[in-house]
Amino acid sequence: MHTGFTIPKGKVETATLPDGRSVKVVTRTVRVADREREIRGYIHENGGGFVELTAKVDKTAHVGKNAMVLEKAQVRDMARIEGNTVIYGYAQAYDNATVSDAQLYGAVRIGGETVIKGGRFFTHTISSTEQADEYRALLEQVGDSK
Repeated sequence: MHTGFTIPKGKVETATLPDGRSVKVVTRTVRVADREREIRGYIHENGGGFVELTAKVDKTAHVGKNAMVLEKAQVRDMARIEGNTVIYGYAQAYDNATVSDAQLYGAVRIGGETVIKGGRFFTHTISSTEQADEYRALLEQVGDSK
């Protein structure tokens, strides 16, 4: 569950990202992994989603309006993060992967042309939609798909 953005009062704070981009810092209260906290980040210019300052998102990647990239997560290349997707921990989406309405966390890596719609992914490297479907089916068997 994410609430809203808060633009700091008074002087507007900016940050310079490692690739040299200058961004306006906003604060967002989020609940992730049953924990609510305030996070400082910015609105990604390609899609309008929220990116925590500690995360790495390429300017060529797309982070949709309702999506969030938190902690040390990475979205690289032409990857697309859409819907209510939350990526956190050390999770990565790269190449031309598309992730929609899912959670990526831990050390999961989603790449190639993979398309993920829904589910929770927290380990493994997944480089095809078929692998993602197999992984989701396995989690459903052990009761950890929600």
